[in-house]
Amino acid sequence: MRLKRVLIFAPIILSLGLLQSYLWIPTYETQTRGNPERILKFIEASIGDAKILNPILNADTASSRIVGFVFEGLLDLDEDLELRGR
Repeated sequence: MRLKRVLIFAPIILSLGLLQSYLWIPTYETQTRGNPERILKFIEASIGDAKILNPILNADTASSRIVGFVFEGLLDLDEDLELRGR
């Protein structure tokens, strides 16, 4: 009898939790309604601190991810697939 109740109420509770999270998270159009500065910041969590931000010398994952974000915006490819500055 207890297993029957668990099998009935567990999906209901899970569905209510998913419905609540769907209604709670703002959409792209409404996420800046309260704070327009929110869309200008990028925050990424990492398990370690970046030690060296030189793209030639970086050896750990945290440093290489940050170097990728910083230096990705410096170069671009043109129509002939040649590198050019942005």
